[in-house]
This record gives sequence, C-alpha cells and structure tokens, in this order.
Amino acid sequence: MTVSISTADPSACLATQACFNNKYLLDFRSISVDIISGHSKNNNRYPPLRLLGDTCPCTEKIRIDAPVMPSYYLHFRPFSIIICVFLLILKTTDNIPMFQIDQKILNLITLNPAQYGELGLFCYDLPGLGGRIKTVAEDFEVEEVPTYEPCGEGDHLFLWIEKRGLSSDQMVQHIARRLNISAQEIGVAGKKDKMAVSRQFVSVPRKMESLIDRLNGDDVKILSSKAHTNKLSIGHNRGNRFKIVVRDLKVTDPTIIGQIVDRIKEMGFPNFYGPQRFGAQGNTAEIGFRILSGDEASVPKQWRVRTRKKFALSAAQSFLFNRYLLWRIIEKGISSLMQGDVVFKYTGGIFRVEDLEVEQKRYLSREIVPAGPIFGKKTYAASDEALAFEDDILKRMGFERELFSAFGKLMSGSRRTIFCRPEGLQYKVSGKDLHLEFTLPAGSYATVLLAEFMNSKTQS
Repeated sequence: MTVSISTADPSACLATQACFNNKYLLDFRSISVDIISGHSKNNNRYPPLRLLGDTCPCTEKIRIDAPVMPSYYLHFRPFSIIICVFLLILKTTDNIPMFQIDQKILNLITLNPAQYGELGLFCYDLPGLGGRIKTVAEDFEVEEVPTYEPCGEGDHLFLWIEKRGLSSDQMVQHIARRLNISAQEIGVAGKKDKMAVSRQFVSVPRKMESLIDRLNGDDVKILSSKAHTNKLSIGHNRGNRFKIVVRDLKVTDPTIIGQIVDRIKEMGFPNFYGPQRFGAQGNTAEIGFRILSGDEASVPKQWRVRTRKKFALSAAQSFLFNRYLLWRIIEKGISSLMQGDVVFKYTGGIFRVEDLEVEQKRYLSREIVPAGPIFGKKTYAASDEALAFEDDILKRMGFERELFSAFGKLMSGSRRTIFCRPEGLQYKVSGKDLHLEFTLPAGSYATVLLAEFMNSKTQS
C-alpha cells in the first residue's frame, strides 16, 4: 500500500529536505494515536491520517493506519513526519520491540540534523527519565582510553592531565602560555567536554620537562609524565570511559530504567554526531556549507583561516552523516545490510559487502557493522545499492560527490559506524539521581547515549 500526504500545501513534502537549514515543525494539536490497536484513544474510528507522499522511497514498505480524533489541525514540515515513520518501521522490523506513537512524539518541534543526537530514538516509546546533567563538573567524568602507552624514549613528553571546567582549546592555550611555546607544538588525541572532570594525554616537546610544574593549578593537574617518540594527534585514542550522574530524574521507576538499559545493551544507539559538534551557536555546519558551495566570501573573516575553515567543513560533513543515518534508518530499516555496503569488523578491518547473504548473517551475529560516509576525497567507496543510496542523499541535499574532492585535505573523508553499543554499561539509582558508567569508542557522543535515557524532547 502506498500512502500519501493529504495537505493543502503541496510544498510540504519530503522533497523539501534538500534545503539543509529548513525548519521542520509538526503540530498535531488534538491528535491522540494508538498505532497498536489502530484506534484513536477515544475509541472512535475515523478515516486514517495519510502521512507520506509518493516522493518518499519508503512508502511501499509499511502500512500506516493511524485514525485520529476529528478535531485536529495540521501544520507540518518533513522532519517530524520522519520520526513517526521511523517508529513505524521499527515496529515492523524483525527482533525489534513493538513501538507505539504517543502524544509526546507528535509534539516534536523545530529540529534539524544538528539536533538528531538529542532525540533518543531507540527508546522513544519508553517514558523519558528527564533530569539534568553537568550541574557540577564532578557529575561528568571522562577518562581517555589511549591507543598506546608512551614508551619512555623520544623527543616528546606525554602528560597525563586532569582538567576541570576548561574546554580542550582553553587547556591547550593554558599549556602554551605557561610553557611559552606555540599551540601547534602541543598534541591531543581528542577533545573533551568543558563542564567535566577529564583525564587525558597531552604531548609537549620533551625539552619542556623541567617546566611542567608550571602547569599545575586549580583547573589543571599533571598526574604523570613519560617520554615518547611521536607527538599526539587527533584519533590516537581508542575511546573514553564515562562516569556520569543525571540529577533530579522525573521518572525513577526501576522497571522503566531497566527496560531502557536492556534495550541499549541489545540495540545500542544511533551513532549521530551530538549537537556540540556544530558549535555553541549551532551554525558551524551552515558556515561549512557556504564554503563548500563556493560562497566563502559571505562567511565571517575568522572562518576563512585554514584551521577554522577545516572545522566548519568538518561540521558540514557531520551534518550530512546525520542526515544519511536518519534516512537510512527510515528507508532501509535497522536489521539489513545493502549490497555494496561498507562495513567495519568489530575486530578491526573494513571491506565492501559482496556476498550479501553471508555478510547479513555476520551482521546479525554482531561480527560487523555498517559504516556511513563522511563524504570526502578519500572516503572508502561503497558500490551497487549502497553507493546509489549515498549519491541520492547528496542529491537531495543539492550536492555532488565530486565537489568534496576540490577541498583536498580539508575534507579527506572517512567512514563512521552507524550504530554504537556502549561497553560495560552499569547503572545505579540513588534517590532521584541516576549514576551511569560506560565506555564508548572514540568519536561517539555520551550525550547521544544519555538522550536515550532522558528523552529530553519528550518533556512537556
């Protein structure tokens, strides 16, 4: 069955998503839907609400039978429609729990891909726990898991540093000032949250060894140091261990909390880039898109410096990945590979899917995981159906793959797993506080995982 949009505004269709900065709003003023029973909650049957248009490739995959109360008003754009369809697809996917749309989901407002990480999609049918994070720095502890330990020899000095209340950039500037060296001489493996207590390696030239006591203060402490042969670079960490306290929970029911934990252990969570990836003002990706489109003259001068330009273009790549991931979940589901998919082995390694039947079994047994595109010159190429799907995502956004090659090392490209399962997830409830411990691979966002618990967008 193909379902279609019923609306007086023909522009309100999924095709309008090609514009990256559209505002997406769904306002179901009086809708109360029970998808499982197929009835509105006042138990009267009315003609089904028709949600998706022929422009959406997933329209033949599902039947939408969502009768609504007769008094309703529709003013919508695509994103909120996407969420409804996403949950319906999950409802019909093998080995995935039944989901139900409720009023909280229908009240979604004004979201774009920079905010996908706030949704908590895999636990959207469960009550959001609410709560607050980072009320004090000590409520958010992060410890880097290094890829390698310093060997004790070489021209660089690895400092095991604890910082609190400082961003990674502020920490680097602090070190540069105290040691009277350039920030370019300082290496880090990854950036850490500002409102947190973080422990991580930082490399400086070994000739500064006699001066490192200058770095100690209220915000920075040197816990140990050891020489190594190379400077640290972004990516030289395996992951991060977290100890987080969520304060003032709205829901403390142990059964609900247990259900959320069990689902995350089973399914993981979508590996979206979190909102902090897109800057404090949320507009870094927009600046990157202007540069990508050849309109660099329209961006503020500070963003034309190479390092800032690279950051803006990287945010645009992240934005496109978030868009790709949500559309993949919607149109392809979460239980199947595509022919030509690029996948990572959990034990290491990357390859393209050629024998779909064989690799599908490995995917379901958690030996491999699909890897979405960070579009760029050196992105590991997909093929067949997967390649066509990626190109279609770019086309909807108004870009061609060749455009990224023109930026060379500024947009080299890579691959990113589309789902993430935390290691060692443990929890404890103390009054209205939830204590969580887990480890995530490098590049995955704790705040995206926390959204599965807190479901902040469902709070009225």
